[in-house]
Amino acid sequence: MAENKPNLVIFGAGMTGRGHIAQLAFESGWNLTFIDKDIELISLLKNCEKYTVHLISDNPRDVEICGFNAIHTEDKGSVIEAIIHADLIITSVLPNNLSEVAPVLADGLRVRIKENNKPINVIACENMNEGSSFLWKLTSQYLSKDEQDQYGRVFGFPNSMVARVVPKADDPLYIIAEDYNEWTADINHRVGEVPFINGLEWVSNQEARLKRKLYIHNTGHAICAYLGAIKGYKFIHESARDKWVMFCVKRAIEESGRAVSREFGFDDLSISRYAQSLVDRLPKDALPDTIERVVREPIRKLGLTDRFIGPLVLCEKYGLQRDGLCLGISAVLAGNIKDEEGKKLSQLVQKEGIIKTLSLISNWTPNLESGRRIEMFYNSLISHAFTAIKSPIYDVLGLGIVAVDDLIIVDNYPQPDSKMRGLGEVRQGGGLTGTALVAGARLGGKCAYAGMLGMDELSNWTVTELEREGVDCSLTLRSNDVKPYHAIIIVDITHHTRTIIFTDEGVKIRPKETIDEDYVSKSKVILIDQLGIDVMLHTTLLAKKLGIPTVADIEREDHPQTRELISNIDHLILSTSFAGKLTEKDDPAEQVKALHNGRACTAVTVGIKGCYYITKDDENTVNHQKAFKVQTVDTTGCGDVFHGAYAVGLAWGWDVQKCIKFASAVSALKATKAGGRAGIPDMQAVEAFLSSNPEMYD
Repeated sequence: MAENKPNLVIFGAGMTGRGHIAQLAFESGWNLTFIDKDIELISLLKNCEKYTVHLISDNPRDVEICGFNAIHTEDKGSVIEAIIHADLIITSVLPNNLSEVAPVLADGLRVRIKENNKPINVIACENMNEGSSFLWKLTSQYLSKDEQDQYGRVFGFPNSMVARVVPKADDPLYIIAEDYNEWTADINHRVGEVPFINGLEWVSNQEARLKRKLYIHNTGHAICAYLGAIKGYKFIHESARDKWVMFCVKRAIEESGRAVSREFGFDDLSISRYAQSLVDRLPKDALPDTIERVVREPIRKLGLTDRFIGPLVLCEKYGLQRDGLCLGISAVLAGNIKDEEGKKLSQLVQKEGIIKTLSLISNWTPNLESGRRIEMFYNSLISHAFTAIKSPIYDVLGLGIVAVDDLIIVDNYPQPDSKMRGLGEVRQGGGLTGTALVAGARLGGKCAYAGMLGMDELSNWTVTELEREGVDCSLTLRSNDVKPYHAIIIVDITHHTRTIIFTDEGVKIRPKETIDEDYVSKSKVILIDQLGIDVMLHTTLLAKKLGIPTVADIEREDHPQTRELISNIDHLILSTSFAGKLTEKDDPAEQVKALHNGRACTAVTVGIKGCYYITKDDENTVNHQKAFKVQTVDTTGCGDVFHGAYAVGLAWGWDVQKCIKFASAVSALKATKAGGRAGIPDMQAVEAFLSSNPEMYD
């Protein structure tokens, strides 16, 4: 061993210990000592001069590990000597073996206190929650009260999180691993100087980082394995290439990601990219990881704070979607795993049923909604019905503009360099997509906003307002540098004018990479507008591929791909003013003819002159829906409301004619009250209005 190098002692000379921790430490200049109970492996390591870690990536490389020491656990003297001279101690033995490490570790720490009082940190790099704390609990049982008092001063047990796929090697001296590393440790619970290993990140938010990894990467990996086991796959990559399995995995880690963001304040975009890194890795076959390895110890994995129940508890806490997580739990319960825990779990399920089994294992009972889902998915899985989770969960999913309008009411618009008292101020929500979704929700539709907002006051208000209206914002991507549109509107009540001063600083559309087929398939109808034309086109093409209809609310042409987007919309509804600019025609009937391209519906709205439209079923006829006569107060937002009502009707399976009439009635009722959203009616009001045979404009 080199004299000036720090010494790392690793309990566990298995794949993670040698193929991950040791590789990072060796390349960072540490001396290595492996301690293991496998006498054949220790003998092999003692007799060889080196072993190789082959790192798989786009640029694969070999790392030759040499100059290490190997000790069998029965060689007590050598183990204690290694602990005395260690600068850092790591365990990588699997959680159920920590109880065997504890007495050996306690013996070494006891002697070390007497011979080397230098602070030492012990990190449990195990696939479990708070592994180091658990190891300390086990170890402290073998220490006296005085020795225990050295905790936090002479020795620390900082919790850690580690991630890298290192499958079991055919040749123990040639380990193949992915060139991916995530390894953090809690700096708040370390003692002495911070040990440096390139790749070990000391963090102050260890619990948040651990839960992010455990509830996203471990959850997704485990669900891929348990569903793969039920479908008869042998390897993780085989299961990950099954479209249904990956749909379920993505759904679950999206749900976990939203829960983790809510609980720990992570940026949604960073969470989305973190989840995507797992999705990208799972199908790769360069490292054939067996499903049998991943599904072992199902009872531990159903623990209250582990990868399945932990994120589900958070989803219940925040009222979030949880279908994917419930399906994952059902897969564990239905998996018929063959290790000892698996056999015990199967016996419990047969004797107690699935919900009571969960309660016995985790000391927690799912709420009624979660329990029903778990039971439903369990019954589907044991009968090998693999389609239940793929049904859409929303009627309308909206991407696009949301806005905050602050109205300042004055007697007269102020003169330059003047000062005046306002009569009042009102804040209201707006935006093409935002108002359309509120309309759909008030009418009874299950609507969701899947755009992008920030963490600022305006974004928080927007989410609160949408959720108050019944619009699900759990799919909204949150990022620190994003804001909604914001307008200051000066309302002159004497001259009946409005002066709008707006800013679009910080307004962004969610990135394309966060919108895929699985995402789009969450809804029966996709509603878009002109914010981020390239992203809207990407979304529209995905929807078209999946046979999911799109409805568009577009007001201007300010992007070279606007017309391409318009040509791919299934249900295009434009104002006559914008349709005129696109077609260079004044007659709305002619505008409709010029715009129609065989799509399901092309419509042009003309205020009190009604709506002209052509359907795919009769492309030679321009239909006219007359406008309903009402006492008009304010037409602000009528077009947005029309789109929302139309989209909900479409999701409910109505034909185009019924959707157009319904949307016309809803937008007419909206116009009877001031404000972009105040007059939006509920379904009861619309039905009463239509049943009264309302008068129409000629």
